[in-house]
Amino acid sequence: MKMDIRMDRVSRAYNVVSYLISAVNARSDGSYSISLTATDPVNNSASSSLTLSLDNTFPSAPTNLSATVLSGGGIKLTWTASSSSDVSQYNIYRATTSGGENYTSPTYTVLVGTNSYNDTSTTAEVTYYYVVRAQDSAGNIETNTNEVSAQASISTALSAPTDLTATPLVDGSIQLTWTASSSSDVSQYNIYRATTSGGQDYTSPTYTVLVGANSYTDTSTTAEVTYYYVVRAQDSAGNIETNTNEVSATAGIPDTTAPPPPYFGISSFDSTTGKIVISGTTGADASQPQEVKIFLNDSSQGTTVADANGDFTTENFTPGIILVSGHNFITVQATDKVGNKGSFSAPLKLNYKPQNLLSIVIRSTHVVSSGSSTKPIKVFYSVSQSALVTICIYNLKGELVKEWSQSVTPGGEPSWSWFGKNIYEENVNNGVYILRITARAGSESETVTKLVGVLR
Repeated sequence: MKMDIRMDRVSRAYNVVSYLISAVNARSDGSYSISLTATDPVNNSASSSLTLSLDNTFPSAPTNLSATVLSGGGIKLTWTASSSSDVSQYNIYRATTSGGENYTSPTYTVLVGTNSYNDTSTTAEVTYYYVVRAQDSAGNIETNTNEVSAQASISTALSAPTDLTATPLVDGSIQLTWTASSSSDVSQYNIYRATTSGGQDYTSPTYTVLVGANSYTDTSTTAEVTYYYVVRAQDSAGNIETNTNEVSATAGIPDTTAPPPPYFGISSFDSTTGKIVISGTTGADASQPQEVKIFLNDSSQGTTVADANGDFTTENFTPGIILVSGHNFITVQATDKVGNKGSFSAPLKLNYKPQNLLSIVIRSTHVVSSGSSTKPIKVFYSVSQSALVTICIYNLKGELVKEWSQSVTPGGEPSWSWFGKNIYEENVNNGVYILRITARAGSESETVTKLVGVLR
């Protein structure tokens, strides 16, 4: 190795000193320090040193080299990167005969970090042979001869995607969907948009999506403007097919109307654990389906999604909604699919007393149409120990109108319905009535009283 060192003389001119380092290829890789002394014509001298790094080690070869024919007529090479940390580039050597690669000059080079190359300089029906070698930052090139080959095909046009549709959404956006191209080497789909039919600029796509995604939602729209779309397939070699199949849609005015509060009630109750299940129905909204968030005493208990009919339930909540001892307030709030939040429902008030003998909940209206067969006043109750439960209906004079009793065990949730009839199954008059439910267990008893109404 010869090294040129430029020394500054008194005259500010420069001398070039050649310093020969012998037998450099026999030395180990590493850093070496070289001492230097310079003397001018009047014998003034100065000494210094410099450090040289020596790297004679070849990088490891790339692995898993493969050659794949592209539909555009080219050949795609892919490989697994070299395991050496100082690789700077990959050299690609090409020949038209096996073993005919000229290793003194690579046909193509790619920088480290790129583990593929599309050879588009091919001739149809010619077989090409490739070797890929790693080169490090010191210029060392490894010497692998792992060869792959492929025969360039006659260029075939990419097939276009089919069944393109454009659908306006309630949030003002437009959703495009299509059936994938039948070509195997598609890498992406280019979406071209215009505000006039045939006005697409095919030199630059408006949006691109990677292969595997066969839909796109265009959110950059203006309400009541009609947009025209064409979607084209592009392969990994950069070839783009030229279909002009156009669809259009007019962006709607975004839905900003909040959904109404849902109707809901308690569909089951476990008196021993305090666990309840809430079910209900959401009100009509342009942006169905709706999410329904459940709150117990202002604390979120989770969110459920209403089905196509607007029905929802918390049956699958884990661990479920557990009442606290004492007063409980349950509210729900609906959010439509574009994010509009509705107002909170009126709270359902429950007084859960697990230490008491009797708990009672009226989960229907407190008013019944006299003689109604479909919408009675429905009373749900539970007991903390086995008891005889008696339910009585009185008028405001204190006269008994209806009476019923049954033995009940803990853990269940029996119910009793009053259809506005007396003990003779006759319709009672309009007015306010007293509902009294009493549980007796041995010498212990507990009574809950509620006011109910009847309207003809």
